[in-house]
Amino acid sequence: EADSDCADAHALAAEAHVALAGLTSVPSRPELERARAAARRALELDADSAAAHGVLGQIALLVDHDWPHAEARLLAGLRCAPGVAASHARYGWALTLNGRHAEARAAYLEARDLDPLSLLYRAHEALIAIYERDWPLAATGLDDVLATAPEHLVARVLRAALHLYAGEIEAGRIGFEALDAAHPGLSIGACGIAQARALAGDTCGAEQLLTGLLERERAGWVSPYQIAMVLARMGRLEAAVEQLERAATAADFNFACVGVDPAFDDLRADAAGAALLRRHGFGHLVPARVLR
Repeated sequence: EADSDCADAHALAAEAHVALAGLTSVPSRPELERARAAARRALELDADSAAAHGVLGQIALLVDHDWPHAEARLLAGLRCAPGVAASHARYGWALTLNGRHAEARAAYLEARDLDPLSLLYRAHEALIAIYERDWPLAATGLDDVLATAPEHLVARVLRAALHLYAGEIEAGRIGFEALDAAHPGLSIGACGIAQARALAGDTCGAEQLLTGLLERERAGWVSPYQIAMVLARMGRLEAAVEQLERAATAADFNFACVGVDPAFDDLRADAAGAALLRRHGFGHLVPARVLR
């Protein structure tokens, strides 16, 4: 990669680094900084590299928490490659995390027109419905994905989480237990079970699972964002904010969801949670009813 004069090679490397940060347990910030460097090199070689612009847009959101800059970069990528599904999907994903749900749907519609077989795009459309708090629409979308691919990991995680959001706590617990059994190396199952126990009023059970998650976090296998989700469900908002600060510092891939994730509804309505959003570039997502 370092000696290559091929813009596409650097752009692909940048995308790979972003994928590693998002889909594995590697520390996010170093991997995303590698992605930034590779994308910048790609643009030095080809100023119209849509993938490079797109990756820099993602990094502006994930690392810098700079939504205006992120949007400008993502739109630059779209202008360079309006016929590439990934350009629309990247923009749609970022719009989703910034509460611009109607525009996000339009972007994913374009992405799906260009790549109608993508189950990931369909799952992300269901995620938009989750963030809109339209539980029935989200359930329909996720069930359609799972009918085609029953083991689709993103759809399974979102479906289990949706049960919790919709107040179907027992169904959510069962869904996350199945995920934990199928993927014991992933922390999302245990994180979901802990949330379910907290929501069910099983404080002792939630605390026990939280202890295990904290041990895994110290070993580098659990993200602080996931710990914060459990703490928020337990009503420990101050501790949740502390974990989210750590997530922001580490450029935790999930931190960009904090402004719209239903798991943090109570936290966003709290003054400390609102202050957290403002500190990290998501002040536009602070609920209007929260005093500034």
